[in-house]
Amino acid sequence: MSEPRPNPVEKLTLPGRLLLIFTVLLAAGGFYWTFFFFAENFPRGHYPLPFMCAPLLIGCFLFFIGLAWILERCGIQIYVKPVPPPPSSAAAPEEPNDRNPVG
Repeated sequence: MSEPRPNPVEKLTLPGRLLLIFTVLLAAGGFYWTFFFFAENFPRGHYPLPFMCAPLLIGCFLFFIGLAWILERCGIQIYVKPVPPPPSSAAAPEEPNDRNPVG
């Protein structure tokens, strides 16, 4: 069996998740605005969906990356830092046992 794939949202902290939700809402609002208000001014014809959505999605991507960079520079952690594995017991030096001294 294959192991479960990691969820990329698990690598975001709470501010990172809020930023992601805000970016998705911004993209959804921009999509709605593009098709219901902005597209009325286009000349008659058929337009491919990527022509309509590409600038919006690129803008939302740049918004997320830019705001994440600004928040990181302000000291607000967006991504979970990887935790190094604990040292193995074989590599750790043995501590003296002071409770039961020998001799």
